[in-house]
Amino acid sequence: MVSRLTAYAIASNPDIIATSGGPTEDGKYVGWITLGKEDRFRPLLNTEPIYETAEAAKSAMEQVIEEIKKFVEQDAKDPENPLVRFLESPEGKIVQDIVTASKSGHSEG
Repeated sequence: MVSRLTAYAIASNPDIIATSGGPTEDGKYVGWITLGKEDRFRPLLNTEPIYETAEAAKSAMEQVIEEIKKFVEQDAKDPENPLVRFLESPEGKIVQDIVTASKSGHSEG
């Protein structure tokens, strides 16, 4: 299961990386979805060691990313989604302004 917060982080960030790890003692590979570069990253999602090859693990994670993006696109249109309702509120607009300013490197104060 993937939390809504993790799904939105994966779908909205250009620095998401699908990768793999292993092999484990039994020769299997783990799939990883991380945020950031390989020398400085934050793991967001991983699997059990179930893949036969590193390529299969990475490919599976790329498919997961695509499915998450589809989910988030639909979820963001749902008026019953609490996140949508929050972002449309005055408080949500303030949060959006703060996030936009932090991404641009500018602040008003």
